[in-house]
Amino acid sequence: MADVFSRAVAHKVSRARWRPATPGSLAAPSEFATGSWDAQHENKVCLWSLSEEAAGEPRAVCEAKHSGDVMDMQFLDRQSVITASSVGSLAILTIQDNDKTLQVPLCVPVHDGVCTSVSARGQQAASVGEDGRLALVDVAAATVLRLYDWADCTSLHAVRHATSSGVLAVNSVGQLKHWDLRRDNLEPTAIMSSPGCRWPLLCVCVHPGQPHVVAVGGEDGTLQLWDVRQQQAPTALLQGHTAEMWEVQFHPTAPENLFTCSQDGSLWHWRVNDGFSRPAMRPGTVPAPPGTMAAETTPSGRGGGGGGGGGGGGGCGWLGDPSKSGLLIDSLLPPVGVPLNGLDAAGTRLVCGGDTEKVYVCTGIAAH
Repeated sequence: MADVFSRAVAHKVSRARWRPATPGSLAAPSEFATGSWDAQHENKVCLWSLSEEAAGEPRAVCEAKHSGDVMDMQFLDRQSVITASSVGSLAILTIQDNDKTLQVPLCVPVHDGVCTSVSARGQQAASVGEDGRLALVDVAAATVLRLYDWADCTSLHAVRHATSSGVLAVNSVGQLKHWDLRRDNLEPTAIMSSPGCRWPLLCVCVHPGQPHVVAVGGEDGTLQLWDVRQQQAPTALLQGHTAEMWEVQFHPTAPENLFTCSQDGSLWHWRVNDGFSRPAMRPGTVPAPPGTMAAETTPSGRGGGGGGGGGGGGGCGWLGDPSKSGLLIDSLLPPVGVPLNGLDAAGTRLVCGGDTEKVYVCTGIAAH
């Protein structure tokens, strides 16, 4: 099991994100940002650094006030962060004064109601909200480039870039949608859903080396795996957490590793054979993490297939039935009893936060 360090932060944590490394650096990530939610007085974005003197315990560097709950967050580059707010805006914060202060956010009103999620590629960001709107924003100019006012007739819960010109979003009726941002037509280019699934989908992530491989988490804790080139059904349904899955992420450089966190207070590390390493377990076995229900693989009935592996070629174990590649699931934290809301993995470290009013840093997460 990974080593875990924690730090009490005196507020509920909605999102946690590693700060990008200095270009050319091979060191493990040592700085991250968090966003808060449900604060009685005011929410905030905080920058943290791992203390070498205190055996890796996070220490606060600086913070800035944030209007509304931080619903989502992403680093645009090493010096700037963009957040999605419950008051319907995107906020852009800049790290200044030799990394010692966070500038008061520059806010861009976008949504009528809660802005649920944001995704950025370069200086262009896409956001979605409970108003069913998809918006494209020029970050440098802090202006709205394009509004998809009727992107969805229900709430959109999460958005992520699949490519520089395409985004994926999930909604309240179990659908995964794709938009080609180059088209004049505002209609989605694909609408996908698992047969019989009508519960809300809450989170989505895209494989870093194979953008057609997509993982989606739902209100029932199920993990859906999709090959979006074939849109009839997910390639697999993996019964995982016992409650809402709030965030899912492929490891950015070792995508045979995937991480999820849940309303049930669990933080899981899923690993599948990438086509180059040995299977994580005997093929066909899917163990249950300590204190959780057993995970059951339910293939969609179609073959999995798929070219190149984790960023470099070979087979992709996430397509088809992952249990046949040797799927292993580990629990990275003992049960905490309250929701874990956000996570981020980089190198051999993962940061996570939730309603425990703590941040957790897991080291040695077996990425390679």
